[in-house]
Amino acid sequence: NIALDLADGSGCRVAIIDNLGRTVHTAQLQATGNVVFTIDASKLANGIYTVQFLMNGQTAARRLVVR
Repeated sequence: NIALDLADGSGCRVAIIDNLGRTVHTAQLQATGNVVFTIDASKLANGIYTVQFLMNGQTAARRLVVR
């Protein structure tokens, strides 16, 4: 689970990228306030992924390890 604060209501684009640079999942969050984004890792192969968030033209990334 990853918590986000979408206070301005602009939404957020989420992309999960594998270690080869391939986008394996995308989602568009349209919510206001604190949002918890849940990743179903059972659909991902073991490995290291980057979870990328694009909000208001800014990008943030977090590492996700699936074992």
